[in-house]
Amino acid sequence: DFGCGKGRIIIFAATKKIKKAVGIEYDKALADIAKNNIASLKLRGSNIEVIHSDAATFDPKEGTVFFMNNPFGWKTLLSVLDNIAKSIRANPRNVRIVYRSRLYSVFLETIDWLEAEGRIEGTEFCVWHNKRF
Repeated sequence: DFGCGKGRIIIFAATKKIKKAVGIEYDKALADIAKNNIASLKLRGSNIEVIHSDAATFDPKEGTVFFMNNPFGWKTLLSVLDNIAKSIRANPRNVRIVYRSRLYSVFLETIDWLEAEGRIEGTEFCVWHNKRF
């Protein structure tokens, strides 16, 4: 979750059958709140990590699902997408990007390595997956 804030999405994800939930948060205070929220829940067997980092420079080397709820401006979004593309080239795998923002969705629509899957029913979230490199 890029721009994980207080950790709500990664906490939810950790309750599902996933290998690891990672939140990236630029704001140190919010990252600390997310870490405290996770610690207070004591989820058994879950693997949750909050990383205090700039999304534009973060290397998403292992991720397969990337969640973004309109967390930053278009320049950072393009940097994040470029980093994801580099990561896929270095470590080929199928990925999905779940994104919410009517304002910046147009950028994802123009990325040649992404293909739209559609909108999640009843939400403003759209899903894209990578084409093969």
